[in-house]
Amino acid sequence: WFGKAAGQATSWLWAQIGSATAINLDSPQLRTDLLATGAIALTLTLALFLVQVITSVLRREPAGLARAAKGLVIALVMSVFAFSVTKILLGAVDQLSEGVVGYTMGTDIAGLGNRLALGSLESVANPGLVLIFSLVVLASVAVVWGAMMIRKMLVIIAAVLTPLAFSGATADITRGWVRKWIEFMAAMIASKLLLVIIFMIGVSVIEGAGMSAQPGPGQQLTQLATGSLILLMGGFAPWAAIKMFNFPGHVMPTPLPPAAQP
Repeated sequence: WFGKAAGQATSWLWAQIGSATAINLDSPQLRTDLLATGAIALTLTLALFLVQVITSVLRREPAGLARAAKGLVIALVMSVFAFSVTKILLGAVDQLSEGVVGYTMGTDIAGLGNRLALGSLESVANPGLVLIFSLVVLASVAVVWGAMMIRKMLVIIAAVLTPLAFSGATADITRGWVRKWIEFMAAMIASKLLLVIIFMIGVSVIEGAGMSAQPGPGQQLTQLATGSLILLMGGFAPWAAIKMFNFPGHVMPTPLPPAAQP
């Protein structure tokens, strides 16, 4: 019973993951939310612009005024551009994921899960091993599903907050908002492709890549263990993507030039 449940859960996960993780940022509800955050961002942009101008005047720093003007353009123009690019990249990653799986495995994303060789779990003779592997697989399915749903939710939230993130470009004290938004959104978008790549490599390992060509009595258990661990690792794809896309790391802020002497 546990073995059947684990196999059915895996098949269900991959049959649904393609459509369930698709994100539509053109829905009327999101447009309404985006207009609301845009209005808030406009007020915040003007406030931060004034803060930057006043600070630059008090410091007698002409370059600060130039950064304020540049940030104002970024906040008002690039936020719209970034939202449009986000929609394009989401669709491109979905198509790329399907293309990679089709090219390397000759199947689609739904069929990729069926090749993890977890359907034979119920045929293992040792009932204790069946129970252990089944619990691991069921927990892994829940982790992967939860991670992809969290990714979907975070992408939608970050997309709606795009105007607020780019409003920070108008002042030195909030300029890092734009970079953090770009890094976070890039990681969330690419995490689906990373998940597919993890499973693609896992299927290759299960089917003999990197393993001994000599079949043994423990080969079936090895395949089950590998498939279970790969399924579990796939759930951490969004967090791995965040680490991968944090290229600048913790960069120390550039010190402002000292104020000119009177």
